[in-house]
Amino acid sequence: MGALSGARVAIARATLAGWDIIALDETSEIAACGAGALKKVSTGGNAASALYEIFAWRPAHGRGQSACALMYEPRFEALAYRLDAFPLSPPETGLAVFDTASFPGRRAVKWPPHALLEWAILGRGVPEMQIYDILSSKRGMQLAREALVEIAPNIVWVENDAEAARLLAAGEVSMAVATTAELASVAGNAAVVLQAGQIGLRLSWVEVPDGRVMSDMPRPVGALVTVLADDAGAHVPALWRDASWYARARAHVGIGLAGLGPQKSAKVGDTLSVRP
Repeated sequence: MGALSGARVAIARATLAGWDIIALDETSEIAACGAGALKKVSTGGNAASALYEIFAWRPAHGRGQSACALMYEPRFEALAYRLDAFPLSPPETGLAVFDTASFPGRRAVKWPPHALLEWAILGRGVPEMQIYDILSSKRGMQLAREALVEIAPNIVWVENDAEAARLLAAGEVSMAVATTAELASVAGNAAVVLQAGQIGLRLSWVEVPDGRVMSDMPRPVGALVTVLADDAGAHVPALWRDASWYARARAHVGIGLAGLGPQKSAKVGDTLSVRP
């Protein structure tokens, strides 16, 4: 499902449920905002303006504020691994997802694999600030595709981060790529969530178009941000995801990933031939 269509489905469900505010991934929010599916907001002079500043930062890539986001919630995407899979020489960074020789076994990854595109280019030694310039080129996307093709037999594609975390907890995969919020439930005695190589991303909190007027209801926004602010500086990621690039480059990414994905993935229960 595309970013815009996914946002429209979420908005429709929220409207039916009578919700006032929902969280969308930032790429979907940008696409929906540009298509006029969300209300434009003004943070100047209203009850949410001071709270909004907490989540308004754009650490890199020169990205600007969306016209439709009330506020942002920072999230982090990481690689986690099972302790019993690599007891002697465990992986140290998210880039280990591509090293099937040193770290054999299945990897649970949500489709489409945004983190793997960025990690593939970082693994080529490209500086952080040039990642999206390189991925914008045909050659850059080909490099990322080649890295994905090499590990495709080891990937179990899943629909969401929660499923990736569940497979890791059950021992059905040795690695999982997901948000740290989902992976936190399995971290500890069974699995480790790697700090190195994490990718920073954001959720956009937006007003449901047919919901009640936010200017008359500042307290729900305040309560929400009070909870979220505690995690705003929890990690220092290797890269901050450029959601606006994904919104613009959807067709480019689709062409680059054509022929890959769930239809080519490993299935739980399959027997893998792993290099020694």
